[in-house]
Amino acid sequence: MGPILWSAKNTTGQTIIEKQFSELLLENNLSQIVTEPTRFRSQQRPSLLDLVILSDVNLVSSLNVSNPVGTSDHSKIEIELQIMIYSEPNARIKTTSIVDYTRIDESLLTYDWNGLDSLNAEEQWKHFKSILQTCITTNSRLFTNRLRKDKPWINQHMLDKIKYKAKLWKKFKRKPTEDNFSAYKRFSNQLKSDLQIARCNYENSILNKPKLFYSHVRKFISSRVSVPLVRNASGLLCSDHTETANTLADSFAATYNLNINNNIPSFMPTSTFSGLPYINFTPDLVKSQLCAIKLNTAPGPDQIPPKLLRTCAASLSGPLAKMMTKSFLQGTLPYEWLQATITPLYKSGDKLDPANYRPVSLTSTCCKIMEKVIVKELLTYMRKNNLIPEHQHGFLPGRSVVTNLLSCTNLWTKMLDTTQPVDIIYLDFSKAFDKVPHNLLLAKLESYGVTGNLLDWIRAFLSNRNYCVKVCGKFSYSKPVLSGVPQGSVLGPILFLLYTADLLFSLDSYSAYADDIKLFANPLVTDLQDQLNLIFQWSEKWQIPLNIAKCCVLQCGYNNPKYLYHINGTLLSVKTSTKDLGVIVNDKLGWSEQCLASVGRARKMFYLLKHVFPNPSVSFISKVYITYIRPHLEFAIPVWRPYLLKDIDLLERTQHLVTRWTHCLRQVSYEQRLEILKIPDLRARQNRADAIQIFRLTHGLFPGVTRNFLQIQYHDRLRGHSYKLKKEPFKTTVRKNYLTNRAFDIWNGLPDNVVAAVTLSSFKNQYDTLQ
Repeated sequence: MGPILWSAKNTTGQTIIEKQFSELLLENNLSQIVTEPTRFRSQQRPSLLDLVILSDVNLVSSLNVSNPVGTSDHSKIEIELQIMIYSEPNARIKTTSIVDYTRIDESLLTYDWNGLDSLNAEEQWKHFKSILQTCITTNSRLFTNRLRKDKPWINQHMLDKIKYKAKLWKKFKRKPTEDNFSAYKRFSNQLKSDLQIARCNYENSILNKPKLFYSHVRKFISSRVSVPLVRNASGLLCSDHTETANTLADSFAATYNLNINNNIPSFMPTSTFSGLPYINFTPDLVKSQLCAIKLNTAPGPDQIPPKLLRTCAASLSGPLAKMMTKSFLQGTLPYEWLQATITPLYKSGDKLDPANYRPVSLTSTCCKIMEKVIVKELLTYMRKNNLIPEHQHGFLPGRSVVTNLLSCTNLWTKMLDTTQPVDIIYLDFSKAFDKVPHNLLLAKLESYGVTGNLLDWIRAFLSNRNYCVKVCGKFSYSKPVLSGVPQGSVLGPILFLLYTADLLFSLDSYSAYADDIKLFANPLVTDLQDQLNLIFQWSEKWQIPLNIAKCCVLQCGYNNPKYLYHINGTLLSVKTSTKDLGVIVNDKLGWSEQCLASVGRARKMFYLLKHVFPNPSVSFISKVYITYIRPHLEFAIPVWRPYLLKDIDLLERTQHLVTRWTHCLRQVSYEQRLEILKIPDLRARQNRADAIQIFRLTHGLFPGVTRNFLQIQYHDRLRGHSYKLKKEPFKTTVRKNYLTNRAFDIWNGLPDNVVAAVTLSSFKNQYDTLQ
């Protein structure tokens, strides 16, 4: 294996065995991390023979190739792994509170909330919360049970059998005869079979109980320690989870913008606006938001269960509407609405470095309800006044990663099809959401017509916020929020879009998903350097710094002049491929690398699940595959659907592998296995995904995005349905295999009653009945 160039992304120039070994690692999302020779012999060239292969390179803190041990000619490899072991007893006592929400709703319906009118916002909240807490205490009961968290399928009958097996073994040890050993062996084999059947029956029983099913699977595939003991400011590992929480709290505070200039830069909006000073919080409006609460969300710092708010929506919508109106008119928020419990989410890199975690805020559910009402009115106002840039796809209804990438690849493939080169510049802002200065944000909002009570409430929403970090049940000390918009809130992302809207309106050819912006143009026609200079000036002016080290350029097209670009004198790196919103894009606009990455993640998950569920039932295999494995193969598939036979086969082989999970399934053909598992082949799923995207486009289900952003044209003079696509001429393979071209025959062949469906769900149902 010495000649393999491990840093290369292709296998050209390798022998058959070397190529097979390299592709085996790629397909299974494995990485070889030793980069220097490990074997030294006299009169021979040093070679790399000792390998370290990992599924997650972030597990390794350091790797060192040092001198050999004794007379060996192999170097010693020393690695430091970030592995933490968390143990808990198999059996535990759990006290559970069962709340009768129906009785609470009945009691709240008769409660007189008129006393809230004379109180201020803080007093209203305290009174409202105390009433709810009293109702929960009165209408709940506690019960204690003994749980076996690791193996819930082992009941008392099974425990008795396990004890009897131990007795048979002791009997054999006392009198080691052939009969005693045979009796022990027979019972042991039968017990093993009984345990497998009991586990299979338990897993089948929870298939239609989502909470139990996901909890059961997650218990085996996820680490029970979400955040390790990170390094503190001295470079030493924290002594406990409380110190870890405090270290992360200090790390998050360090990202705030502490050098805010109180001088507001000159800013001229593109037009005058009608203004949005006031929002009316009606009980019906609040009730509709309460009924849409997801029951599986965690309560905020106020510890009010979301299930209580949703179940009692009819009785709580009135008092909540009063509280929101008072808060809005007074321009103040209850203290607990400004508190946030931060959950640190690991991004990438060294897991012991606190800088590699992203803060996600868990805030009051009642405050989120008020934010949703405000966001709904704010989005309507933004669309009415054209405040939403057309090519902004982040945090907006009907827009997503898929719409962003489809609109981009549409333009890029068209340019390559007409022999035009295209340069794509990926920009990265440093901690953009945490850096937004509050005073500059409020000034922009006012210039956009957000005035009066609404502006005062948003000012109060951003001011006097505090947070604490939670790690494994331990909390850090409270710290103030000095800048930025809260990540995890409902209103925060929309405020960020408004803050950056003027930048996007000043650009010519771009696409954005929140703070992820990419510029692209024909370098022979458009000078992208001018656009870069404008972006840098904006970032300096509005205090959102660029992370120049992470900005890069893709240069596509055979006749590309390969211009160099810089930001503030620093040259941007030129890459052959980069990750764009989770999809790997290369300078040929081919998708082989993305296929390998998707297959690697899917197979990694499969091998893990196969290890912890060695003998699942057919129903369990189907459920686990659809939930945990297939999404890796289908993420944004309308964008990167493979067209090379080797890539198509690679994806299908992964599903083929999963269908051979158990011995009984290996005895039949692949087609029969798909029928048994009730899952379609991937090509059929991909055709369905393409049809769904075209239905959304032709029926205007992307609000604010024009129907022809994919240049879809219609034929109204031919037989068939009224949404037929017109054949588009193309010269290149990448354009031939773009969404509208590859799905041309499938879409045009659908019956009129299917494509004319009123809703997306009805289209999906009618499409599925045709297959």
